[in-house]
Amino acid sequence: MVNSKSFNAEILEDNIAVVCMDIPGEKQNTLRGEFTEEINKILDELDSKSLSGIILTSGKKNSFVVGADINMLSSMQTKEQILEVTSAGYAVFNRIEQLTTPIVAEIHGTCMGGGLELALACHGRVCSNHPSSILALPEVQLGLLPGGGGTQRLPALIGVTEALGMMTTGRNVRSSKALKMGLVDDVTDPVNLRGASLRLLKALSKNSDSEQSFEMSSLLSIKAWQTLLFEKNQAGLNFLFQQARKKAFAKTRGNYPAVEKIIDCVEDWSTGKKELGYKTEAQSFAELVLSPEAKNLIGLFFAITELKKDKFVNTGVAVKEIKKLGIVGGGLMGAGIAFVSANKTKATIRIRDVSESGVNHALKYAWSKLQSLVKKRHIQHPEALVKMSQISAGTDYAGFAHADLVIEAVFESLELKHQILKDVESHCAKDTIFATNTSSIPISDIAAVAKRPENVIGMHYFSPVEKMPLLELVVTEKTSDQVIATTVAFGKQQGKTVIVVNDGAGFYTSRV
Repeated sequence: MVNSKSFNAEILEDNIAVVCMDIPGEKQNTLRGEFTEEINKILDELDSKSLSGIILTSGKKNSFVVGADINMLSSMQTKEQILEVTSAGYAVFNRIEQLTTPIVAEIHGTCMGGGLELALACHGRVCSNHPSSILALPEVQLGLLPGGGGTQRLPALIGVTEALGMMTTGRNVRSSKALKMGLVDDVTDPVNLRGASLRLLKALSKNSDSEQSFEMSSLLSIKAWQTLLFEKNQAGLNFLFQQARKKAFAKTRGNYPAVEKIIDCVEDWSTGKKELGYKTEAQSFAELVLSPEAKNLIGLFFAITELKKDKFVNTGVAVKEIKKLGIVGGGLMGAGIAFVSANKTKATIRIRDVSESGVNHALKYAWSKLQSLVKKRHIQHPEALVKMSQISAGTDYAGFAHADLVIEAVFESLELKHQILKDVESHCAKDTIFATNTSSIPISDIAAVAKRPENVIGMHYFSPVEKMPLLELVVTEKTSDQVIATTVAFGKQQGKTVIVVNDGAGFYTSRV
């Protein structure tokens, strides 16, 4: 087989080809301009063989394709440049869609943007049930819309309502939900993924009537009746688009053009005029790439990406691993911090509250959030039990002696925070980091009574902790670099976007 820099192909038994995308030197696959020539060479080779099926897969760990190269898009200066790239992308995806040999996208890990559009061009899709397997068209979050035929293929596959919901929000869809929506044809364990791909190829090659019989059997469902009422007739479609525009304007007030243009593209798709839909998508995509909204949002994306890499201290500073976390205060903030820590990190967590009711609230809150993840099928019930086992609680400082980090999350009283700081220093090790979740009291005022002020830092979370992505670390002149580096690393483990600011009235977020 002919291989290229980013693609390699092999023929398996039963005359099935496996095409693996694996960009050398990169952690994830992204679609780039030069791929057009590479993919076409592979397809030329495959066309010359009498294949019974093709499997498209990824060589990256826990990642299929994360989308188009954002650097490539941000470098384009003219509408003509952008249209040239989209035209080439359409040609490749259309060629894949029109292959007489059935082709299946074998998805394991992140499948987003252009990666999902590539999968949509295939004849079938199988997906692993691994937690990393997430499907999305998140372009709207960059002020853009799917520019590889996504606005046309997605509604054709899953219906107008679901397609608009995905594209106008950019929300993530996990494998179980994707199967329910019809976005993928099968979901299985990662170890059985290849077997599922082969089974789907056989079903596609036989061209069975299974899809038709499924549609007939599903007519009894509420979703099927909604589809018939709203998506299978023009009056219903007009109502859907009218409501979609109304809902979009209520959120964007006309300041976010990508949402409106996504609706335009899907509305043109609904006319059945294929050329019109693709033309609207291409023109709208080009206009959005050059828009000030997209340029600013792409700039913000790059800034956040760089922020995630920033350690905020000089290189070489040792980061202490947080194996044991203490939390003082079992209220909404303390319970939220405990939940995200158990869900995202391997640390064992000990909560201390002055009352049994506070202790019970914290434990109940953490368990309810884990149960919510199970209900949404983000995690399995046994995994929830393991995460919950990381948390314990009591009304004293038992279990705090070997804490690497203690976070106080009590109400805003300088006197109370002074007392907690003294308690922590007397019950914990000399190198235990003391972090305060205060939102208003200067950290230097809290650290004024500390025996070891170099261990004191502000960790300002926002409510509700599990939903708000920002973590503001507030440092005094005496806070050590190791404490900063350690809390930055732990905050990132918690899934937070971390910023480090100097101590001062209102810190940074309240001031802005």
